[in-house]
Amino acid sequence: CMKKYLTTAFLVVFVGLLTGCGKDKVLDCSMESKNTTGTMTQSVKATFKKKEVTKMDVSIDMKLEETYLDYVDTIIPSVENQFSNLDGKKGVSYSTEKTKEGFTFNLKADLQKMSDDDKKELNIVDTTGDYDATKEYLEKQGYTCK
Repeated sequence: CMKKYLTTAFLVVFVGLLTGCGKDKVLDCSMESKNTTGTMTQSVKATFKKKEVTKMDVSIDMKLEETYLDYVDTIIPSVENQFSNLDGKKGVSYSTEKTKEGFTFNLKADLQKMSDDDKKELNIVDTTGDYDATKEYLEKQGYTCK
């Protein structure tokens, strides 16, 4: 489930072709969703340089309903297990942290340092993307972008 959210976050950033100038530009988007287990806030930051996305930072802050707080110690290893194949990979790291209200998950990827095979594991097949088109797409998906 968590991997699905991150895959979606990565895929939506790689839409179209970059038409901007050579200066780094950061797209910062977030979305909050609520369900019976709690409230999840997702944040996607993509750094665009020239004609490609060079860095990604995807964060999830899961605030669980009180009924589910006892399960955090079971949920965190399950989330970590979904990404254990990334352990030791160059250019990518992830972390989880237990909080009073649930947990946080963060995945950082320096796409210039990652191998093509490692990118494929995260469903990153194209690192080109138009900043404005990506922003528009994310906003249509429910994200709020700065």
